[in-house]
Amino acid sequence: MKAFPTKAEATAAGRATAQREGTEHLIHKRDGAIGQRNSYGNDPYPPQG
Repeated sequence: MKAFPTKAEATAAGRATAQREGTEHLIHKRDGAIGQRNSYGNDPYPPQG
């Protein structure tokens, strides 16, 4: 885990890692709730469920 001085820098680094590894990228709000969710993996289309 890394520490970043700003949320923007942390978000950019997390997005780059998620794209490189083909995983989901979650951005949390200050209260811990999920603010944004982006997937860079092999998602089934149409979604199941």
